[in-house]
Amino acid sequence: IAQATAIVREDIPGDKRLIAYVVPAEGTAAATDTVDTSGIRADLAAVLPDYMVPSAILVLDTLPLTVNGKLDRRALPAPDHTTALEASYRAPRTADERLVCEVFAEVLGLPRVGIDDNFFELGGHSLLAVTLVERLRSTLGVALGIRNLFETPTVESLVRGLSRPSGVDGLKVLLPLRADGTRPPFFAVHPAGGLSWCYAPLTGIMPEEWPLYGLQARGLSEEGALPGSVKEMAADYIEQIRQVQKTGPYHLLGWSLGGVVAHEMAVQLQEAGEEVAALVVLDAYPSVSLEQGVDQHEQLEVVDWTDAVLRVGERFGLDLSDEELALAEGVRSNNVAIATTHIPRVFQGDLIHVAALLGKPAGAALGDRWKLYVTGEVVQTALPCQHHELAQPEALRSAWDATTRWFER
Repeated sequence: IAQATAIVREDIPGDKRLIAYVVPAEGTAAATDTVDTSGIRADLAAVLPDYMVPSAILVLDTLPLTVNGKLDRRALPAPDHTTALEASYRAPRTADERLVCEVFAEVLGLPRVGIDDNFFELGGHSLLAVTLVERLRSTLGVALGIRNLFETPTVESLVRGLSRPSGVDGLKVLLPLRADGTRPPFFAVHPAGGLSWCYAPLTGIMPEEWPLYGLQARGLSEEGALPGSVKEMAADYIEQIRQVQKTGPYHLLGWSLGGVVAHEMAVQLQEAGEEVAALVVLDAYPSVSLEQGVDQHEQLEVVDWTDAVLRVGERFGLDLSDEELALAEGVRSNNVAIATTHIPRVFQGDLIHVAALLGKPAGAALGDRWKLYVTGEVVQTALPCQHHELAQPEALRSAWDATTRWFER
């Protein structure tokens, strides 16, 4: 390598990526075919943290220069998605891996996929996952479910686990969506249905330095005692997150009921002397007490619980058995009951609120409802979508962009 440079590009608004450019020592067009970009990336990964390893390496004949002989950053070419994939491509080694790679590429609309590529990080989400699993079932003739893909989202790991029976790990309380990263994790609390699979698209939106864990309701995989209050649920989840992060700063996120629980977790963590560095609430609202003149019917409308995540073949494509669906319905009913009696306390800090505008009454206060329960600012973002659409990739990207803007203030 004779010359090299790296820049941060934002070719898609809100999607910043580190891109590297190298010039072979010979400086000829023919030499560009001999540069092992995968090897370069592997060498960099051995000595640098993940977030400093370029997502793509482009080989150029020469670096573009200005009339003053300086690097012309604007003239550096943008990588396409194929180039980024090539930087980390590892070819399939077995017939099963080859078939699964082909189905991944077909469903994602990509020219090819390597065995290390993560379905969700390549833009996959729960809707596409349904199609992928159906194709793989017919192609491989195996008993495969959405849960398998969620737990093993790369081609290599998915193929390796095909011979294992589907267990209940996908329903455990602390669910690692992305366990690796150099920064403190984000913990995403489930909506009323109790499942956190819906947050999986965030792994392709958040930078790789951020680990991501889902928190799922107890009682989904087996019958047992359900929490009697939001406070009890929050305390349980704090014990869970301390298994992977013993002390703060903590980063919390929640959609629907999850936003109410995340707020209560933030309060309890502060009472324990811990720092809460971020509190992100997706279209969740504090329950209003009857003494303030709001009847029970309006309370339920404000909370706007959804059970879309419970239905087989619907929006999130969950492959739950009839028994699991029955347990999940009990979980959902209990969650609604404890939410409507929960009276929030005051969190010492800011709250990032993302509201779904469609389906709300004209002039609704939206995030203003939280102002009584935080000492800082309620940072509001409104999206032109329905409540149940907030787990779609484009809505989650907007939520992450709002969080990033708040971090950078």
